[in-house]
Amino acid sequence: MEENKYPTDGGCRVPLGEFERLDDLQYKGLRIIQDTRKFCFGVDAVLLSHFADIKMGDRVVDLGTGTGVLPILLAGRMPDAEIYGVEIQPDMVEMANRSIRLNGLESHVRIQAGDLKKAPDALGKNRFTLVVSNPPYRKAGSGAVNPRDAKAIARHEILCTLDDVLAAASGLLAPGGRLAMIHQADRLTDILTGMRQHRLEPKRICTVYPQPGKAPNRILVEAERFGKSPLRWLPPLFIYQENGQYTKELMEIYHISVTEEKKGKMEQGMNRNKTDCHGKGSTGPGMLYLCGTPIGNLEDITLRALRILKEADCIAAEDTRHTLKLLNHYGISRPLISYHEHNRLEKGPEIIRRVQQGQKVVVVSDAGMPGISDPGADLSVLAQEADVPVSILPGPSASLSALVLSGLSAERFVFEGFLPREGKERRTRIQLLREEERTVILYEAPHRLISLLNDLLAGLGDRRITIVRELTKIHEEVLPMTLAKAVEYYTEKVPKGEFVVILEGVHRDSRMDFSRISIEDHLKEYLRIGMNKKEAVKQVARDRHLPKSEVYPFSIGL
Repeated sequence: MEENKYPTDGGCRVPLGEFERLDDLQYKGLRIIQDTRKFCFGVDAVLLSHFADIKMGDRVVDLGTGTGVLPILLAGRMPDAEIYGVEIQPDMVEMANRSIRLNGLESHVRIQAGDLKKAPDALGKNRFTLVVSNPPYRKAGSGAVNPRDAKAIARHEILCTLDDVLAAASGLLAPGGRLAMIHQADRLTDILTGMRQHRLEPKRICTVYPQPGKAPNRILVEAERFGKSPLRWLPPLFIYQENGQYTKELMEIYHISVTEEKKGKMEQGMNRNKTDCHGKGSTGPGMLYLCGTPIGNLEDITLRALRILKEADCIAAEDTRHTLKLLNHYGISRPLISYHEHNRLEKGPEIIRRVQQGQKVVVVSDAGMPGISDPGADLSVLAQEADVPVSILPGPSASLSALVLSGLSAERFVFEGFLPREGKERRTRIQLLREEERTVILYEAPHRLISLLNDLLAGLGDRRITIVRELTKIHEEVLPMTLAKAVEYYTEKVPKGEFVVILEGVHRDSRMDFSRISIEDHLKEYLRIGMNKKEAVKQVARDRHLPKSEVYPFSIGL
């Protein structure tokens, strides 16, 4: 236990936190500390460390270093290089510096806390010969994220953009200095255009494919400060063979400059624990399946889903007891592991490792499709980042089934799922629905249904809805009515079962004509539905395309 909490290297004692683990980089004995709750490095960092053309005596900066994996790997390749890492999250900097001490690299690797946009001023302009970066790939606004979450910061352009990275690299590099980066393949145009704008001339490009026959999902690009053409395209790199095993090229990248004897040991290490949940050896390519399950009636499952469930090495279930009923109904006996909202940070990476080791893992929710209002969505993201094969086993969906039954327009619709339970977030979401023309799909639990109906009525006014409960079960019920009638109905009748609420979108000609009411009455309307004065002023200003300063005087005294 003491060795696990205080790993040593050369006499240096480095503590590990409660959720931290020590990973072997499988290269020259280098190791790295990672926190399972936060973003852990993947194959992208290894690919970039190999692609970067580091030379003797280089001065190197890693922009957005995270756990410090790139500086550590580059230091292993070129021990006399002077390497800096810049990371904006202080806790990641502290963890990275412990990894630096653990590997005895303090003399020439330094990890600094700071905003990469200010790196040229902090480290010195035009004094570096190599900049590397594995930046956030996803544009800001591409999906709902927590802006303070370490994983979201690593994946989304929350604290920096692609242009920020290119501008910082241009400011740091001396003439002739190189930038090496990895990014999503579908952003190649953005990358090349941005590089030219910042006087970084693209020199080498390598496309990365997850598997033969699939589209490239990563791109490695090197550019030179004030460089000149031509541009050289390198042979494409494939991560997996068609049989699901790592390609020879990837194995060589992982084991660069390692003796054949040690390489053989490492290959054994990469394949260790290649067993299913009972400890039996697994053969053939791994695959992650996202499987739809019945939302009520156990007969609503496809033949293909049943076959894959029978063949699976293990099944990851939201509630193993609930899934066991389905498996027993069809005489299926496979190992079960739990994967739900409260253990996703721990179990998600474990499931991905199983697939990488050749297992067929099926992910199911309690009912319906994984990823719809459940943590299956997080697992899908992890799978893409790790470049593991994913397949879908389509099945029932409460949202679409209810929409089809509702009698409301299904030409254009939006899925809102569960609204925030209370407070400003809930009021804001309902306010946004006032202008939504598409049919809206909502989920709600029985004990909160009356609260939802009251809030919708207060925020949107009376509107057509259809309430669907107990889909595909004996007591299935479809109730087309209005919000006002629904409030009256469920005030007298206790809601039971699981509910889907289908809400009619607003008609263009029924929208509020703001020109016909005064600013004061406009403010009163928003105050009436529960907004505070500040929120009301902001919303009225947005509705009328006015500065808030012009609306605020009308709020005084309200």
